[in-house]
Amino acid sequence: MARRSKIAQLPTELRQAIDEKLADPGLTLNQLVEEVRRIGAPIGLEVSRSALSRRQQDIKVVGERIRRSRDIAEALVEKFGDADDDKLARLNNQVLHTTIMDMLSAADEDGEPVTLTPAQVMALSKALGELSRARKTDSDRLLKERLEIAKKASEVVTRTLGKKDGFSKETVDTIKREILGLAKS
Repeated sequence: MARRSKIAQLPTELRQAIDEKLADPGLTLNQLVEEVRRIGAPIGLEVSRSALSRRQQDIKVVGERIRRSRDIAEALVEKFGDADDDKLARLNNQVLHTTIMDMLSAADEDGEPVTLTPAQVMALSKALGELSRARKTDSDRLLKERLEIAKKASEVVTRTLGKKDGFSKETVDTIKREILGLAKS
């Protein structure tokens, strides 16, 4: 696993203060170096220009990914807002797979490939398993609902066509089997 940058190892409050400065588009790199040295002076922090530049690029990349994700989410809600649950479950599964592939193909701030710890791999595996189980549960629920609708339709066919309109039992059974997808009852 790649080593963490000097900035990433700082206490949270100090790292957040530096990141806020780095996110300010009005500051030049020289001004950023001065600001970070001022912020880090109480603890004797020495951070190079290249480390600040890499951190600034990382912040831009993460910000762009967040904006892209938000845009995608908004577009999906607009397009699939009224979509059935099965489509949304498949979409969520695909989004998770894409996110994992993006993460694994990314490089860390030192240009090294991202590696995962066994615990991270286990967490990803668990998330994928839970998504698969949720999809199966949704599919089972959908199948059960469709069977219930078919059974109700079968009852209507038997009650109305068989008695009222004089259809033979064979005709009613054919309708149930061929149209409603139910076995002969």
